[in-house]
Amino acid sequence: MSCGALVEFSIQIDESQKILQAKFRAVGCDVLVSASSLLSEAVVGMSTAEAANNVQSLALVEEFESIDDRRKACLALAASALISALQEYSNAAREEWVGDEALICTCFFVSERTIEQEIQNRSLTTIGEVTRVCSAGGGCGSCHQLIQEILDSTSQERNA
Repeated sequence: MSCGALVEFSIQIDESQKILQAKFRAVGCDVLVSASSLLSEAVVGMSTAEAANNVQSLALVEEFESIDDRRKACLALAASALISALQEYSNAAREEWVGDEALICTCFFVSERTIEQEIQNRSLTTIGEVTRVCSAGGGCGSCHQLIQEILDSTSQERNA
């Protein structure tokens, strides 16, 4: 941000994808620190997918609706930093996956095979449709590019 504000989240996740702990470090105004504190407390106990969905909609920071519009960027910065932490976890989990199939969506643990089958069986054409059918892509969003690649590949196979 132009004001020099910074915030970084770290999260601890258990084996069932629930957030055990969320901490933050922030340099900035009272709104940034308050929003970060609220988010870090609110996501504890949520799954990574629930947290990502709630943070993206800013449903967790409704108490800040009355703040000045110029300070709403602070809310967005806090939310963005938490989403980044969830995406980093998601990317790391995907790299460490030892299952038989490629794991595409770590928020909901949806494999490549499942996504391919749903696309073929239901003639899905968009990421939104895939998300509605099997939840893949409904969390932090870091798998959207991979889902799009599967959609593109399936579309090419259909047209061949």
